[in-house]
Amino acid sequence: MTYRPGSILILAIWSLAVLGFLVVAVGGYVSASTAMARYLENNNTAYFLARAGVEVAVAEIMENSANFSGTTFEDLASMDELFRENDSLEGGVFSVSYTIDDTNTFQIVTNYGVLKEAAKIDITSDTVGTRRRLANVIDMLGAPVEIVDNVFSNYPTQKKEIDVVTHSRFGAYDAIPELLQVQGVTLEMFEALKSLITLRRFERWYPGAEGDEWIRRDSYGGLSEGQAVVTTHGGRKEIAVTRRISFVFDSATTNFLAWREH
Repeated sequence: MTYRPGSILILAIWSLAVLGFLVVAVGGYVSASTAMARYLENNNTAYFLARAGVEVAVAEIMENSANFSGTTFEDLASMDELFRENDSLEGGVFSVSYTIDDTNTFQIVTNYGVLKEAAKIDITSDTVGTRRRLANVIDMLGAPVEIVDNVFSNYPTQKKEIDVVTHSRFGAYDAIPELLQVQGVTLEMFEALKSLITLRRFERWYPGAEGDEWIRRDSYGGLSEGQAVVTTHGGRKEIAVTRRISFVFDSATTNFLAWREH
């Protein structure tokens, strides 16, 4: 057998090329897997930080409910020291906040802490005061105030006829997302409104566990945000992942009336 000059060199180059390709492919796979593992770790950290924020809020509600008893903007205070970017846990920070409409300045304000549900706009209570507050908020959002009439007169389209017949206007909503079925309420408007409104069922009397005993719900809501923080190669702190939990907690029964992870 005769060998052509340079054939071994060509074979060696091809072998190196194949090996190089395999190294790059495996390296890319390992890099992607490492990045995914890092993301999942940070995602879990952010989630449990958000859960920690909820637990801290619940503990404060149970021990110091008087701090959250205000139902008007003037009676409320922002508890920044405890609920704003709390870094008492490893891996990041958590914050618990709420929004409320300031009827004096006609602004939507964000404070840190939790808000008593009775302080929100109850869309199941058709009163002059409720209509005025809702109209002010809708006007702030740049939407037609005529939507207020729709909120209190239009039943969600998925309601059965029997529901409309047997239920009064008060309590016609079973869940806040049903507001999306009201004429004129866009998704953008709903996203801005949902943290400002409530349903009377969060403050309703209902049968207790024993006989005819009745217990009044004493509920509070907020948004807990957990942020996983990492240190870059340059030594800077950066937020890797953010997780949020919206919740409403009833201190009378120690149950969550609403819970949404996002």
